[in-house]
Amino acid sequence: MTQNPNAWPTSVSVDEAMDQPWYGIGFGQAIKVFFQKGITFSGRASRGEYWWPALFQFIVTLPIEIVSAVLTMSGYDGSGVIIVAVVSWVVSLVFLVPTLAVTWRRVQDIGKPGWLGLVLALVPWVLNLVMTGTHTPNMIPYALPLSSTLLALVLSVIRLVCYLVLFIYTLTPAKIEGLKYDPRGNDGFLPPELVPVVPPGPADPPQVVSWG
Repeated sequence: MTQNPNAWPTSVSVDEAMDQPWYGIGFGQAIKVFFQKGITFSGRASRGEYWWPALFQFIVTLPIEIVSAVLTMSGYDGSGVIIVAVVSWVVSLVFLVPTLAVTWRRVQDIGKPGWLGLVLALVPWVLNLVMTGTHTPNMIPYALPLSSTLLALVLSVIRLVCYLVLFIYTLTPAKIEGLKYDPRGNDGFLPPELVPVVPPGPADPPQVVSWG
């Protein structure tokens, strides 16, 4: 039987296939790959490689946000607020670059340029800073003056569109067009539903047994 070059080879270890997307990856493996490829802005990433770390980040940040909200609502203004804020920023920084990298690779897995995913991820973040600074100008002095309700509405729509498009892209299954971004070219791995069927090779010729 001929080995299909696009199928995940069972004889290759994960570390030897780190330049490839891992289809059907589990939670723990996805977190490991997420950080191992944290600065890799090339190649492709499967949906599992993107969404399992997203779930992990949610699990990590949720308790921090809950504590922050409780302290804020209780009116507490002691050192605990500063500590929670610092922890929140540190966690955000730890996840920032790996998240941008896996977003780049995930978008390329569906045949779109990675820079497009980066733009869709960063534009809402920048607009959040701008719109937040409008209400707290002393914190963000370079914030735009949003005196116009129409301008605020336009920025909100742009942010929403970016979120929606990125959400659709990251949920989209892999496409064969993504191979153009693969370091192995057309020999890159594909999910089972896209792996072309390789016909069996010719039957082995009959062996001639000599009895002497």
